[in-house]
Amino acid sequence: SDWLVSTCLASEKRPGVDEILVPGQREMILREEALRSGLKLNQGTVESLVGLADRCGLTAPAPIG
Repeated sequence: SDWLVSTCLASEKRPGVDEILVPGQREMILREEALRSGLKLNQGTVESLVGLADRCGLTAPAPIG
């Protein structure tokens, strides 16, 4: 319920805890960031995808940033 989430987020933080999150909240934050900025792929993954695109006769998209 909204009350439970609000109560959890408003709880006092323990020493050394920077932020209180409820289950699924971190995933939602990461999803919003990925939709806004794109996914960050390691170089090996990028190279594999470019190779696969080449083998399929496709042009791999240019990196966003």
